[in-house]
Amino acid sequence: MKIKAVGDRGVLLELGDTIDETVNRQVMELNQIIMAASIEGITESVPAFCSVLVCYDPLITDYNLLSGRLEKLSKTVTSGNMSGGRLVEIPVCYGGRVRTGSFLCGRACREKGTGGNPHSQQQRLPDLYAWFSTWFSLPWRAG
Repeated sequence: MKIKAVGDRGVLLELGDTIDETVNRQVMELNQIIMAASIEGITESVPAFCSVLVCYDPLITDYNLLSGRLEKLSKTVTSGNMSGGRLVEIPVCYGGRVRTGSFLCGRACREKGTGGNPHSQQQRLPDLYAWFSTWFSLPWRAG
């Protein structure tokens, strides 16, 4: 395992350098161990495929102290045995007609009296797309 500083508020724990199911299970287990340890100063833990980013408050702890504690915790990781998580399915549409998950037009459909059924108002999607495109491209959003 490699431990790297990420700016002045982060520690990156690399458990591998390839996308591998076993390594990912170890990452997820390490993330659970870190969260369960409730180490003072940790503000966030972000697991990825083969690493865990641990963000911390430098006014409460420092890199050397935290990396030492995280190294000790990483030695308790087994072969990636962890409690099962939950599966979340997110419907998406890549081109074509929108069939499921068209939450963007739900409010417009309710306002038109169709009971929130987006399929009865599919012609409204281009209008909503134009509205969102205009909203997010306004000059004041650029800062």
